[in-house]
Amino acid sequence: MKLQMHSIHFDADTQLTEFVTQKVNKLETFYDRIVEGEVFLKHNNSDGNDTKT
Repeated sequence: MKLQMHSIHFDADTQLTEFVTQKVNKLETFYDRIVEGEVFLKHNNSDGNDTKT
């Protein structure tokens, strides 16, 4: 599967991108016709704390 990953307003580290890739690849067990996907990662800073969750 071709996967495009975009992190908005922060740089995603390799551990996060590998985790997302692993979870998205599980979709192929349910839907065998998925050819490509696009993931947008956005930092949620609504609580005023500057940590990524």
